[in-house]
Amino acid sequence: MQNEIDMSVAEDIFDEMEKGGKVPVQKSKDRRKRSEKNLFAEIKVKMVMRIYDVSRARALEIIAAREAACKAAEKAESSSAEGELMDAGAFFGS
Repeated sequence: MQNEIDMSVAEDIFDEMEKGGKVPVQKSKDRRKRSEKNLFAEIKVKMVMRIYDVSRARALEIIAAREAACKAAEKAESSSAEGELMDAGAFFGS
């Protein structure tokens, strides 16, 4: 049954080609190049999903919480290091 349908479709296409008619063309998916930033973010989300065995929404929450913690730590580190310069002798213990 399936072969009969396939053959009839093939016959229609080749008949149109002989008559000079337009033949339907199968279009492929649009293969745009993803930006590296978007690709990295997507891979990061999938990794967190697999590692913690969580949903996509929960993985995004975990990533956001970690990024906020890292930014807070960097800010605290930069503010404490600004006013303190240490003497080289005191640093090396001589």
